[in-house]
Amino acid sequence: MNLMPDYPQEPALITMVWTDLLDSTAMKRDLEGQYVCDRNQAYLSQILQPHRSRVTESLAPFRGRIIKTEGDAFFLVFSTVTNALEWAVALQKNHIEHPIETPLGPLQVRIGIHTGSPTQNNGDYIGQEVDYLVRIADLSQGSQILLSEVSAVLMRNSGTRNLEIYSHGQCLLKSIGEVPIFEALWDGRSPQTPRLDVKALFNQGRLKAILPEAVITQSTHPFTLLSKLNQHKQSYKRVLGVLCTSLIWSIAVLGIRWLGGIQALELWSFDQLTRLRPHEKPDDRILVITVTAQDLMQQSADSRRSSLSDQNLLKLLQKIDPFEPRVIGLDIYRDFPVQPQFPQLAQRLREDSKIIAVCKSRDAEGDPEGVSPPREVPTTRVGFSDFIEDSDGIIRRQLLFMTPDPLSPCQAHYGFGTQVALRYLAAQGIQLSFTADGNLQLGRTTFQRLKPLEGGYQFHAEGGHQMMLNFRALSSPQDIALQVSLSDVLNHKVAPDLIKDRIILIGVTANSSSDFWATPYGAGGIRKIAGVMIQANMASHLLSAVLNQRPMIWVWPVWGDSLWLWGWGSIAGLIILVSPRLLQGIAGLGIASAALLIVCFVMLLQGGWLAAAPASIVLWLTGGTVSYQTFSKESQKLRKPQE
Repeated sequence: MNLMPDYPQEPALITMVWTDLLDSTAMKRDLEGQYVCDRNQAYLSQILQPHRSRVTESLAPFRGRIIKTEGDAFFLVFSTVTNALEWAVALQKNHIEHPIETPLGPLQVRIGIHTGSPTQNNGDYIGQEVDYLVRIADLSQGSQILLSEVSAVLMRNSGTRNLEIYSHGQCLLKSIGEVPIFEALWDGRSPQTPRLDVKALFNQGRLKAILPEAVITQSTHPFTLLSKLNQHKQSYKRVLGVLCTSLIWSIAVLGIRWLGGIQALELWSFDQLTRLRPHEKPDDRILVITVTAQDLMQQSADSRRSSLSDQNLLKLLQKIDPFEPRVIGLDIYRDFPVQPQFPQLAQRLREDSKIIAVCKSRDAEGDPEGVSPPREVPTTRVGFSDFIEDSDGIIRRQLLFMTPDPLSPCQAHYGFGTQVALRYLAAQGIQLSFTADGNLQLGRTTFQRLKPLEGGYQFHAEGGHQMMLNFRALSSPQDIALQVSLSDVLNHKVAPDLIKDRIILIGVTANSSSDFWATPYGAGGIRKIAGVMIQANMASHLLSAVLNQRPMIWVWPVWGDSLWLWGWGSIAGLIILVSPRLLQGIAGLGIASAALLIVCFVMLLQGGWLAAAPASIVLWLTGGTVSYQTFSKESQKLRKPQE
């Protein structure tokens, strides 16, 4: 006796497959034939029958069977989702490797897969499970295989490793609603955006919320409208995600930059771009008379060997005076009085308005005492020689003027190079003035003060009017101007036209002198240059800006740098977003990096010091993050490995 209750039998769990041909109606319309019946017959013999043969002949190895056909479509069932998906991949590969040509190109098959328990009816299957399957297939593009969530989960649990399952998120199915849709990928294929059901969108009143009215009215062809709907719906979130990722990295890099964490890298990149600039001609307004080691050795025994003797200085001034130099800059420390036997020199230093002398301010760290100016020269014709070294020992800034320390022996307000340039320009009627915010102005040219937290300098020694020193683009800054030695001048070896109306700078260039300094040109084996050549660069910098409109180094404010970083990060993310392969995306980032450096170099030629290093960092960080999100197998949104 059977004591078990008579429960109804549960329907079996099967995997269903629906296939259909893409654009079959359009193919029939474009086939050759004068009449419709001729075109239909050509479609049957040339396209549909070969496709049907491939379907029926390939089923046996995968234990699949045909339930029914409807026009171009096949309804098939398989015992497992693995068999169903492997058969679908084999069919798609067959069509790709051996295409069936149509008027619209190679024939493309749309495939949908769903696992469920449909209702049996005389050898057929009916019910919502079948409707679900057909709706999934309707979303498929050509050569695309879409799966329901149930089939995707079963496939992931099957242990198959030669296929990947990509999640398209929620997609709208007609009369069903939004459901998760997945795509099967093989042989490294990239996912395709599923088609949208326009009618379903209209029925739910959502089409106008997705696209503007103009797009709907202008998109008369259904496939055009579908394309725009797909592009708008799928791209919006991805682009927004890229912009947010770029913004996050930009803020992080700006924060590190404001803490000084990138300053050394920015200064290094600035030096590299500076050395790439095309060479300029030496400044023909300046002549440098160098006091060499041999010149110092030839002085009398009672003279100071580290400075130019009174006798030689007087001889030098007497030699060049007939040739009418416009300014004479004495870049030699003379913190001692003129000897009594040279009263002419003392009088000349007191009365000659062309002569500019030098002193040095006291420095609590480097020189707590400083150096006094010549006693005979009034303070109005004295300039300080102080340079500003960065932490790596390189000079990149120019100190135009400052308020002197009351305890310093040097009470000069203007730098030596500034004083020399001011005297030269005053002879042409160009006078010094100041703007309302305290910036120095010569004629129509304003020299903007270097502000903290702007540009590559986030932290620098404050005090005085500092600005970037735009070195003349030469093979070395020591070539800033023509140079002649003291002995050449004293021995009548210098032509008068090299002196007339020029700035004459006199300085010691002997190796025994400590007055040697590094510049951005200092890499690549170029040695440090004498301080008088730095002063020549500083004077030339001011003269060229005023008289030749040569660009000065300028930087963007903080908001400009922020947009600059965000823009390059966004470009990097979008490059990855449109790249079908990771290697292509990396190559695109490399091209973008090169373009970034080219833009920075071109802007530097115009004086613009853009944030090359921070922008490069943001570019690669954003590109790497988007790459991980897009291509990593561990990403929750994109391709997940089969386990």
